[in-house]
Amino acid sequence: MPEIRSRAARLAAEYISRGTFDAVELVTEYVADHAVNLMGLPESARPELVARAAAMFDMFGPDNARYREAAPIAAAMMTFLGTEVSRDTVRSGSWMHALYQAADAGDIAEDDVVPLMSAYTTAGMDTTIHGITAALHHLAHHHRYYKELRAGRLGAAAVFEEAIRLDAPIQGFGRRARRDTRIDGTRIRAGERVWLSFGSSGRDPRRWGSFADTFRPGRTGGDLHLALGFGPHACAGRHLALAQASSLLDALAHYGTRLEPAGDPVRARNNILHGWATLPLTITPDRRRTTPPSSSTT
Repeated sequence: MPEIRSRAARLAAEYISRGTFDAVELVTEYVADHAVNLMGLPESARPELVARAAAMFDMFGPDNARYREAAPIAAAMMTFLGTEVSRDTVRSGSWMHALYQAADAGDIAEDDVVPLMSAYTTAGMDTTIHGITAALHHLAHHHRYYKELRAGRLGAAAVFEEAIRLDAPIQGFGRRARRDTRIDGTRIRAGERVWLSFGSSGRDPRRWGSFADTFRPGRTGGDLHLALGFGPHACAGRHLALAQASSLLDALAHYGTRLEPAGDPVRARNNILHGWATLPLTITPDRRRTTPPSSSTT
C-alpha cells in the first residue's frame, strides 16, 4: 500500500527530527489516521475514536471498577457512531459505506451496522497501536536487532510478529465451548465459558522452548502465535496490521541510526489490552537520509 509507506516515511522523519518523542503518540497518529481514512469517516471523528476505543476493550473484562467506569464511555461511542456516522457522512467506497450497502442489499440487518462499525473502530486501532509500540520497546532494548533491521538482514514483519507473541496486545478473550472436550486433562463441558489466554500461549515453553520469554525475531515458526487469533477466529485485519507495522518500522530504521529508551515508559491500564500509555524514545537521525519520498497521499 503506497499510501501507508508514504505516511510512515513522513511521520518517521518528522518525529525523529524532534530528538526525543513518545512512540505511543507517533503510532497512535499513524494508525488512527489510516483507520479513519479506510473506514471513510469524517476527520472530525478521529478524536472521538481515539479517546473512547480503549473503553470498548474494558467492557470485555470482569465487572470491576474499570468495567463500570468504561460503560458510559463505551455507550457514548455507540451513540456517536449511530448519530454522527451516517450514509451522508461516510465516504463512498469506504468500509463503512460497504456496511450500508450490505444492509440495503439485505445481507445484514440495519441494526447490525453500528455494532459492526464499533468492531472496526476498536479492533482496527488499539491492538495495532499496542503491537507496534511493543516492537519499538523491544528494539530499543535490543540494539543488535535494530541494526539487523536497518541493514536489511531482518524483516520488519518478523519483528512485529515476535513482539506480539511476547506481548500480545489482547491478553485473552472469552469463548464458549460448543462440545464436551478435554484440554490437558481438564474436562470442559459444552456450553461452559473458557478464557483463551493469548498472553500465556505466547510464552509457553512447551511451544517456544527455553527462550520463550526472550525477544528473538526471526525464530522458526515465529508467526504461529495466537496474538492475532487462529482458524475461524483469526483476525480479519492481520494483513493490514502487518503492512502498517512493517512500513513504520522500516521507515524508522531508514531514517534513524540508533534507537534508545529516553525515560521510563508507563503501562496503559485496561482489562484485556496490554501495552504502553507512554513510551519515550530517542532515535539518532541518519544525516544522509533527511527527506522522505514525496507523495500527494497523506
